[in-house]
Formats: sequence, structure tokens, C-alpha cells
Amino acid sequence: MSLLLVFLDVAATYSLTQLITRDVFPPIKAFRLWVYRRFGSHHWLSYLVGCMRCASFYVGAAVVGLTRLLTSPEELPYPVLVWLLCTAVVGLMGLAPTDEDPED
Repeated sequence: MSLLLVFLDVAATYSLTQLITRDVFPPIKAFRLWVYRRFGSHHWLSYLVGCMRCASFYVGAAVVGLTRLLTSPEELPYPVLVWLLCTAVVGLMGLAPTDEDPED
């Protein structure tokens, strides 16, 4: 198993989850605000785009699944464990305070 590949999966999961849940890039932030306005704050989709730990579960599955498809099974022999590792690490990183403005 390539530790570099695992590290890259964790980094990609973190970056994409950060983009979905916290980034202030105008199109992404506009989508998040649209979801909040369209579905309300208690809808599962609103929760998903605002919760880093929750989103990392799905993003990690996509990242690890794509990695598994693009590499040989020997390079990533335990994809479920790597997926859970990605979710756990990103979830813990999401607990760190940020210096950004709260959502409007």
C-alpha cells in the first residue's frame, strides 16, 4: 500500500470538502446560500453543504472510489479503511476554528 496515495486521498478529501462547506469562492458560496434559502436550514441537503464532517463522508467515498478505479488493487488494497480514515481526519480538521465570516 502506498502511503503517499493515502496521504493524497486525505488531502483531496479535505480540499474538496472545504470547497463545498466553507469556501467563499462566489459560485460555491452562492450555491450554498441557494440551498439554504431553497430548502431551509433543517433540510438534509442544507446540513450536508454546511457540515464538514458530513460532507467528508461522501466526498471521501468519491475520492477513494476514483483512486481505486485509477490505480491497481495492490496500491490501495483496503479502500474502505482509507475512506474511513479520510472521513475521520477531515472531520477532525473541520473542528478547528476558522477566521472566516459566518454565512449570511
